[in-house]
Amino acid sequence: MESKTVEVGCFELDVHLVNNSKSVWVENIVCKSQDEIEKSLKDLMGWILRHSVQEIVFRAGNAFKLPDWFKDKCKKNGVKIKVVGQYIWSNLNHLQLGKYAEYYVKMMFLMYGFDVYTPEVDDKGIDFIIVNGSGNVFKMQVKSIRGMNYVFVHKDKFPLSNDLFLVLVVFNDGKLPEIYLIPSIDWSNTNDLLVDRDYKDKKSKPEYGLNLSNKNMKLLEKYKIEKHIGKLFK
Repeated sequence: MESKTVEVGCFELDVHLVNNSKSVWVENIVCKSQDEIEKSLKDLMGWILRHSVQEIVFRAGNAFKLPDWFKDKCKKNGVKIKVVGQYIWSNLNHLQLGKYAEYYVKMMFLMYGFDVYTPEVDDKGIDFIIVNGSGNVFKMQVKSIRGMNYVFVHKDKFPLSNDLFLVLVVFNDGKLPEIYLIPSIDWSNTNDLLVDRDYKDKKSKPEYGLNLSNKNMKLLEKYKIEKHIGKLFK
């Protein structure tokens, strides 16, 4: 691997040329504004096309979102893009993300001092149970999601009760996952965030949903695990 420093826009990038300059690793991305990112990526694109690069890999330790125009131009010119580094959740497929979310939440409850048990057979939608110091048992169903979207659970797997919770794990590239602990019983009083859907056409099973959006973030905030966990110690 050959290494060199290339001046691009407002900062310098460490560019590593691989396989006769056909693959490029880009590191040390430090931008103070979106304008800087746009300017730097335009200069970088010109450099990529002049050198007939076939693949570009961004190593980013913090949140780093490529604009659509850059991705479209790379696709048009046959340049593959990959972003690697810490907390780049977009590199995980749906199954991998779900597994990570479940293990991450289990470790979080262990750190809070709960005992954690996993059912041998997952036939009731329960991913695991936790037991507090007084011996009280709580059932957890975990849902993972990337950014803002709609999340739902089928009603036949999620009967409303005081001991059943939905644990929502939200992933955004460049950030630690955010955990929200939502009592199932709260779906007894629906709002813009917590929705209750019975489909009259019967094409879909009845469900309880979470309508995630920027508008509803204030409603979701109160369910952050650090704000809600204390109720489970009683």
